[in-house]
Amino acid sequence: MMRTTIFILILLFMAGCVSLPQEPGFPSAKAKPLMQMHRIKVGMSMPEVRAVLSDTLLLGYRQKNNNMAQFEPIAIPQPYRQEEFVKEGHNYVILYYNAFVVKADDLIAEDELTPLIFKDGLLLGTGLDTLDQVKRQ
Repeated sequence: MMRTTIFILILLFMAGCVSLPQEPGFPSAKAKPLMQMHRIKVGMSMPEVRAVLSDTLLLGYRQKNNNMAQFEPIAIPQPYRQEEFVKEGHNYVILYYNAFVVKADDLIAEDELTPLIFKDGLLLGTGLDTLDQVKRQ
């Protein structure tokens, strides 16, 4: 009886230790933009920045058609949102990238977005502090 119980516990533990192979053609969830954000530099053009960052963020995988052996990617478009305005003769574009997940709740919250601020087509800076400064000037 004791051996059977231990055997069942070991099987249950091992069943939770399954890893899925990465689907071909899809980067890992941390590859872009998280791992590439360090390559973004002030003064880069918007096309240069977008070439560095991916146009999708892979969040994970879900079962395909309730088939235990097939999975499909769960991805969101990047940038997640875009804002544009003109101030004192300068064109500003803010690209909001979903940089990380704070709470896995199927919602994209403001604190999960990183703004990239462009002034007249060139990267002025990133983050909420820079965005607040631009909007308050």
